[in-house]
Amino acid sequence: SQHLLLKDKIKRHGMEKLWSIRETEMNMTFKPNGNELLSIGLDDREKIKSLTEPTSFWINEATELAREDFLQLIMRLRGFSKNYKQIVLDFNPIDEFHWLREHFFDPAIEDKLNNKGIAERVQIVEVDGKQEQIVTHILHSTWRDNAFLSSKDKAKYEMMKHTDSRYYDVYGKGLWGKV
Repeated sequence: SQHLLLKDKIKRHGMEKLWSIRETEMNMTFKPNGNELLSIGLDDREKIKSLTEPTSFWINEATELAREDFLQLIMRLRGFSKNYKQIVLDFNPIDEFHWLREHFFDPAIEDKLNNKGIAERVQIVEVDGKQEQIVTHILHSTWRDNAFLSSKDKAKYEMMKHTDSRYYDVYGKGLWGKV
């Protein structure tokens, strides 16, 4: 789904000449520097094992991702590179018992998010007698932070407040869903 989204944004902003888009493989190359965007499904985690030297992963709708797939992605983001390496996850918090909550959202993180909307989790790991920092940045946002929504779109979110309070909690307020 992100391939179509990105393609639409490229076209909408008149940047088609800067990109080479291969529909069959659902890949895009940014012509000025050769950076590639590969759209890869994780219906079979074997697909990602042959990736060489990726620098970033964007997981759209991360609640559809199995924890084991996430661990495989971490293992693929390796090797020496002059580029910054990162994994970006976006999702709606649909299930309070989802592995993402257990993995990233301890009570201190949730407290920071409730107060500031942003939190940083720093883990210190010792490797070969040296300490390495693994830093995770967590941003909480809702539809109210989306400057591109029309007033009709905003009204649909607000309408949920009256039609389904559980939906409104998840999709309107960004609270963890109760199953």
